[in-house]
Amino acid sequence: MTSPASPPRPPTLEDVAKRTGVSKDTVARVLRGDFAYSRPAYAKRAERVRQEAERMGYRPNTAARAMREGKFSTLAIALPAQSVGKGLVFPPDLMGKLADGAARENLNLVIADFWLDRIEHDSDYVPKVLRDLSVDAVLVMWTRRMSDAAQQRIIESDLPVIWINDRRSYDAVYPDEERGGYEGTRRFIEQGHTHIGYCSFAEDIHYSVRDRRDGYIRAMEEAGLPLIELPRTIQRANRPQPRVDQLCKWLDQSDRPTAVMSYGSQESLSLVRAAGKLRLAIPEDLSMIYFGAMNTATQSAELDIIKLSWRDIGTRAIGMATQKLQAGSSKRQPGEAIVSELVGFGSTAPRPGTN
Repeated sequence: MTSPASPPRPPTLEDVAKRTGVSKDTVARVLRGDFAYSRPAYAKRAERVRQEAERMGYRPNTAARAMREGKFSTLAIALPAQSVGKGLVFPPDLMGKLADGAARENLNLVIADFWLDRIEHDSDYVPKVLRDLSVDAVLVMWTRRMSDAAQQRIIESDLPVIWINDRRSYDAVYPDEERGGYEGTRRFIEQGHTHIGYCSFAEDIHYSVRDRRDGYIRAMEEAGLPLIELPRTIQRANRPQPRVDQLCKWLDQSDRPTAVMSYGSQESLSLVRAAGKLRLAIPEDLSMIYFGAMNTATQSAELDIIKLSWRDIGTRAIGMATQKLQAGSSKRQPGEAIVSELVGFGSTAPRPGTN
């Protein structure tokens, strides 16, 4: 009885080098993509190496290289645990640009769940990506305020960290929320509105809650106009009807706002419902602008939007991460605020009674 034949040995760097007549180091540099093509002959040789490696079925042993060099060519995206499936964290434009940028830099992306309650209160808990140190850098994306203890735990990993959507003076890229609130309010002022309101149901758990309102206040104070803010009496996000009722009372006054800046889509859609109940036409009777990402509900309502530039933020975050990897994790980079875009869909108009 004959024994089964052993499977063929996979080709190695040495095999490709022998077949192409170059050194093993040259093959490795060509396949990593860092071979210098300063002369046509070099470029031709590099292409021959790539073609022969592909024909032979050579696959680089990235695990062995990672152990040898201490580099994994991998970035971790740190998210609050269980948030991805709920759709609470990543806009598609941001994830798409992170993936595109990582691919251009020949880097992989992995999702790392961080249990916030545990990282904040359990000194023995360390997320796997920080415990194993199996990535080269971490991109931290939060939509809520994180405790100092949790931030310190991430920093102590000694991995390069880029903070996304978090206004910091260094190693961070985030939307310029204050400027967005200012520019949106200025649009109303330029249209002749003097009664401009600000509407927010958000709890103060993210810098955008303060900065968007600060932008509104700055524009109003520069124009010498009175602030008209919705009283903060309704807090729960899962109870829309009390919010609509409160907005109806706010808008059903003789000196009601004729234009409203909204913190986000929840506020804007509640405003649309309230305006409908009061028979206020948009934008003839009530102009509206809100912050956020364009979605089916708000687009179908044709509402103007301060569109957060997630594509630019994703591109810049990858750029900052690669720069830190090249320069060393200890070198800080200045934080960058990315300007948002005011996109019009027809929900703003001059103040009622003006030409």
